[in-house]
Amino acid sequence: MKIVMLGDSITEGWDGSVDIERPEAYFIQQSLNMPTTNLGHGGGAIIGNQSKDLPQVVSSTDFSQYDLVTIAYGVNDFDGGSGSIRKLTDTLNDQIQLIYESNPNILLVGILPIWGNTDAIKANESPSGYGWDELQDAEKDVYTSNNGIVLDWRSDPIVTPNNFSQLLGDKWLHPTQSTYELLGNRIANFIRDNLGLSLVPYDGIVWHLKDNLNQNFGSLNQRLGIAAGLLNKSISHIEPVTSNSLGRAYRMQMLNGLQTAISDVNELVTVIDDSDLHGINPALPVWLQLDSRFTDTLNNAWDAIDRCLFKVQRLSTQINQ
Repeated sequence: MKIVMLGDSITEGWDGSVDIERPEAYFIQQSLNMPTTNLGHGGGAIIGNQSKDLPQVVSSTDFSQYDLVTIAYGVNDFDGGSGSIRKLTDTLNDQIQLIYESNPNILLVGILPIWGNTDAIKANESPSGYGWDELQDAEKDVYTSNNGIVLDWRSDPIVTPNNFSQLLGDKWLHPTQSTYELLGNRIANFIRDNLGLSLVPYDGIVWHLKDNLNQNFGSLNQRLGIAAGLLNKSISHIEPVTSNSLGRAYRMQMLNGLQTAISDVNELVTVIDDSDLHGINPALPVWLQLDSRFTDTLNNAWDAIDRCLFKVQRLSTQINQ
């Protein structure tokens, strides 16, 4: 699995005087054992037309070469007043869409800006007229609406108004080397915890999950076919998962397969018209983060399909005796 990091000087690894030897990317690569490319640029912003800004970084990067992208911009937009909050969120959303066009399977991690001792942050108002929390909330909404996971430092901050003079190298915005280690390890742990990643080789995880899922789909096709044959009813055929990534396309194929199975079982239920069997309609995930909510909901859907299909097959057999 390959990671690419987009962001400003904090992603780059600037401490206020020099680029430090071990930025966040170093600790992420060490912790996750995954190649990590650092595309952070000092002064980079979401809104802008320079090579350091998000639109230009996106346009110059081949995201098909990566499995996961982190995006960490916002403080320069806030401090410099680059544009309205609406323009900021529209630009961020547009660039994420371009990333997905380049690689529909890529996993997205949004990293919100850390607190800094700047005049705008302390005043809680950007020159463009919006507040610090408003920026954070707006970015968070864009990331989540694009099926990303979001690291929000506000719930458990590393840099605060009480410790910034020790943790920021320039006492203003940029972390010290030891603070970069804290930030990088926190990001790595967040990625690992929220995406279910482990030190098992990534390709092995992908193929194990895909093979297991396709075996389930193959068995489900067979069982549906038996029940449909007994009822002289045609049904759909669940297509195998073909994506080789744990990204959005892979998860969409999982959901589409389950939705097909649910529709088929409910179609057979209407033929039987049993008063105790009203079909199934388990709620599938409306989000795509690969986390415990996603897997728990998938497991619940599998259980509902299995219970209902067992009764459909039993009743269809009785009908034909």
